[in-house]
Amino acid sequence: MYARDTQHSTTEYLVKVLCFNAAYQGNYEFVYANTVEVVFYTIEERPLSFRRANMYLAGYPTFDPVTSTISNSYKFIGAGTCFESTQHYWDGYFLQLVSSSLEDGIEGGCAELGVRSPAEDQLITATGVGMAKLGMTLGELKQLLPEDSSLSPTELGVDMPAAIEVSFYGAAQFDVAFSYEDEPITDQSKIEMIVVSNPMYRTAEGVGPGTLVKEAIAQYGAATLSYNMENESRESITFAKSLFPETTGSSVWLRSNQWTVTDFAGIYPNSIDSYQETQKYHDHAAIASIWIMGNP
Repeated sequence: MYARDTQHSTTEYLVKVLCFNAAYQGNYEFVYANTVEVVFYTIEERPLSFRRANMYLAGYPTFDPVTSTISNSYKFIGAGTCFESTQHYWDGYFLQLVSSSLEDGIEGGCAELGVRSPAEDQLITATGVGMAKLGMTLGELKQLLPEDSSLSPTELGVDMPAAIEVSFYGAAQFDVAFSYEDEPITDQSKIEMIVVSNPMYRTAEGVGPGTLVKEAIAQYGAATLSYNMENESRESITFAKSLFPETTGSSVWLRSNQWTVTDFAGIYPNSIDSYQETQKYHDHAAIASIWIMGNP
């Protein structure tokens, strides 16, 4: 049990609940508790949005009260040849994904298991995320979804088009958005934007939500982080090499994991300018979400 803020509150806690223990690791859920009520806690997979998805952590998660982060390492197989290491930030209300990395227990362990190369249904490309493709109608996407899928209206931001969150297998997978004029949304509405914050989705080079900036530069070159106070101070990441350099029919926007461990992932000089840019960043700086957008 972890206190929310030991200096100001002795009644609010983040509780780690062991659901079951297998041979090599446990399965945990986190619960927010206070003296009045206990409500099941949810892990925020989509920083800076209103959408939350229930999530369990398999492994042996530990909490650092100094940084308010939960660190966890999950074994893909009992022998421990490949691990998925994650960090989630607790802001007192939600758990937000900070980073997600694959780590070899033995040399080439993750590649040997095939987890470094995403499957087709979890691949991020210039024109799609998994089964969702730009230009596809909502009705066409529905025909491809698993039976347990659910679609819920969601908001991407105050100045963003209408969107739908697509969930299946018990977790939010991605959001699909439509034209500003395309309301109400129908099965004939065409997908014009796809937003993914689920770390299971990656590019062919193995980069996706949760990938640390220092790891992504090995694939795409030097990183530049920036934000503009006139654009809601949303922090973006660009690399020297584009994720999809040969594509002209779409564009990509990488959002950082700002407002988690620190307000910004980048380290900026003191300035009153509304626009800030830097190539210096914190060790925890990572990609929070990837936005695939059709060019108008």
